[in-house]
Amino acid sequence: MVKRKVNGGEVAEKRAKKVAKEKKGLSEDDIRSMEEGVLSSPKKYNDLVALINELKGRHSRKSVYNLSSGLLRIFGTLAKRGTLKGSRDNSDIQDKVKSWLLGRYREFKEVLIDQLLDPIDSESMLTTLNVLMKLLSAESKYMAPDSEGGYCPRELLSDIICGVLKTKSEDVEVVIETLAGEDYMETYDDLRYHFYREIAEIVSKKETLLADVSLDVVSDRLIDLLMAIQTFPESDDEIEDFYFSKPVLTKTAMKNGTPLKQSSHKAMFQKAWLSAMSLPMTADQYKAILIVLHKRIIPYMIKPQLLMDFLTDAYNTGGAVSVLALNGLFSLMQKYNLDYPDFYKNLYALFDSSIMHVKYRSRFLRLVDLFLSSTHLPAAIMASFIKIMARLSLYAPPSAIIAIVPFIYNQLKRHPACMVMIHNPRPVDDYKDPFDINETNPLNTNALESSLWELETLQTHYHPNVASLAKIMSQPFRKPHYNLEDFLDHTYKGLLESEVNKRIKSKPPVEFETYDSVLQPAHDLETPTNSYIQGWCW
Repeated sequence: MVKRKVNGGEVAEKRAKKVAKEKKGLSEDDIRSMEEGVLSSPKKYNDLVALINELKGRHSRKSVYNLSSGLLRIFGTLAKRGTLKGSRDNSDIQDKVKSWLLGRYREFKEVLIDQLLDPIDSESMLTTLNVLMKLLSAESKYMAPDSEGGYCPRELLSDIICGVLKTKSEDVEVVIETLAGEDYMETYDDLRYHFYREIAEIVSKKETLLADVSLDVVSDRLIDLLMAIQTFPESDDEIEDFYFSKPVLTKTAMKNGTPLKQSSHKAMFQKAWLSAMSLPMTADQYKAILIVLHKRIIPYMIKPQLLMDFLTDAYNTGGAVSVLALNGLFSLMQKYNLDYPDFYKNLYALFDSSIMHVKYRSRFLRLVDLFLSSTHLPAAIMASFIKIMARLSLYAPPSAIIAIVPFIYNQLKRHPACMVMIHNPRPVDDYKDPFDINETNPLNTNALESSLWELETLQTHYHPNVASLAKIMSQPFRKPHYNLEDFLDHTYKGLLESEVNKRIKSKPPVEFETYDSVLQPAHDLETPTNSYIQGWCW
């Protein structure tokens, strides 16, 4: 037998082609062929291992899409056939095959979750999310245990949510919008219900489920996710769209909670939001929640009073967050009979030397006007707020004083018992202001025995608008009230511009001679000009 001499160049070329093919990965035709083989014969089941390993390699965005879609079709078809669920009539061999297939299915899901945690790019991340959500639907439909319908694969849903919360991708907003959007949470009532339930469960086990990621990151993403869902059923009749099969309403379901009842949705919604609020938050996150609290959170809670701890923590943050937190507490006091005796004490504590200089001053004054709108407040409390605002006006910019004066006017008209502060029928000799500015309790400041001498001081303010406005306090109170909105949004720049651009009816007399310019223009030396310095040009 004559041995054929092997050409070294041919061997190297074959090896190069093999390596190149391995690097490039399976082609779309290869994947389709293996998919058809697996679905046509159990003898080809081993190709599942090759496909899953290929998916782990993540050669490109296109390969991730082709492999994920192919494996989804394979396992979806096997689940539909009942191959993954098994039967009592199965033989030992069939049970072993089923067990092996379930192992590959779990491996496939783990690979997808890993890709959700660390995706190639935002597009492949969306592909992975959509495949996982389709697996969620397939599991519910074909792999559910014997139940009354509406089965939700909670473990897979929890893994998906954790993947979104923990992902390393900087484009997580795209996935959040998709998950919360019309394709999923925005449309399907049962999916939204189970999502809220899993959120509460995940946060309660954050030491294990979220151990490898910063809670600040989780908090930020979770709030974005909850805020992005803007649909909530207003009644049981509006619950009509189901991602899983429609559950049967039984006594057990009524007791434990069911997606068919709005009350159950409220319970899960409340748990999810309270869980999110228990995580560490920044001032911006507090603001984002507090701004929508009244319209999008409180109406859909069973016990809004449970927000008291969150609102108290928000108040302790300081600044604009404190103001918004008091607004939330005030709403709970008005509509849900929340007992919060320190409300006006905490509100009074916000009146410091900086409050009239902050950028949220207008919002603050609007809310304070709302908080003091009740005519049943004790005169001592009202007098303290009026007095502290008058005192702060001495240090405030003109734009703030223009809002303070009509604000005080309105409060005096609303609470006639405080009129004694500007018109005391019993004059006191050797008057000394009894107001204690260091007292933190508005009931004990002695403001009602004080006077608003600060407003008389403002009548000689350097800014003419302020001085003119302050004089209304020395005139009869014939006007029912001032529209506060007309005074809140003034700025120092706006006041200056209005003064500069004011039309002058007649020129004011001056004690010196006026000139057209200081120096003579260099381009027009021949024309005589009325310049201050003759013989010089510019």
